[in-house]
Amino acid sequence: MKHRRYTIRPIPGQPFHVGRAPDGRQFILGPMSSEVLAYVFDPDGHLISREHRKWRGAEMSQNSTGMYWLFEPGTRTKVRAKMADWKREVGLVEESIVIDGFFDAEFNVGIEDVPRCLEIAIGDESDFERRQRDKERIDWIQAGSFIFWWELDYWMARDAR
Repeated sequence: MKHRRYTIRPIPGQPFHVGRAPDGRQFILGPMSSEVLAYVFDPDGHLISREHRKWRGAEMSQNSTGMYWLFEPGTRTKVRAKMADWKREVGLVEESIVIDGFFDAEFNVGIEDVPRCLEIAIGDESDFERRQRDKERIDWIQAGSFIFWWELDYWMARDAR
């Protein structure tokens, strides 16, 4: 089986940022719960580390379930500032990156080759529905599409659009 590479491009308005540092390292950087996460890849796209920075003090508050309120007044501005500081620290220039597949189950971040709905039958499935799902899965694979997960699922085409 051929080694698969994935292109992820910056998507304006989304919580994660992608780009390159001057030394060639590639980054995916964004907020996740009480942390800012960075997945760092070497210039060839191999994952080399996951780094995280906790938010401290009154910047974040938790609700009764332990979830952080990321959207309360002022918090988004603080999150953006922390992200900007980290991007500036590493010299990150936002641009498309090309990386190997990875998946971090702790944070549900990474790449999925085929959507689960094309892999697993949902409920009772007729022969026609199974054949249709199989065809859609083959079409998806041949198109080079994939899903990038960062809190939500971002369905990507081969060219990351």
